[in-house]
Amino acid sequence: MSEALLFQLIGSIYFVVGFWILLNKGFYNKIFKHISDSPIFLYFGGITSFTIGFILVSFYNTWSLEIPVILTIFWWAALLKWIWIIVFPDSFTKLTGKMLGCPKLLPVLWVITVLIWIALSYIWSFIVAM
Repeated sequence: MSEALLFQLIGSIYFVVGFWILLNKGFYNKIFKHISDSPIFLYFGGITSFTIGFILVSFYNTWSLEIPVILTIFWWAALLKWIWIIVFPDSFTKLTGKMLGCPKLLPVLWVITVLIWIALSYIWSFIVAM
């Protein structure tokens, strides 16, 4: 899988998730609460995510001053988050509860996801694809 395709994939995921959060706030809160209250979802979600993250870090682990380092940083950050969910599920659940209790947070999450999408799309369109 090429770097351009990975940037396109990640950017598309952030775009869809960002707008889904914005348009379905109540449903998003229900899903988030259900996942954080269910140890089995946390466990299998963490294991699945860890496996995907480990594979991606194994294949895309470039530490140079070039564009692919963005993917490496992204994969490592995601892998560390997934390890956190598996090893410290109680702290993840506690943080999730705080996030659900803050209704002003969802628009902020939406803005962050859309900004990540814009950045990744720019990198893919103008830097990697050339």
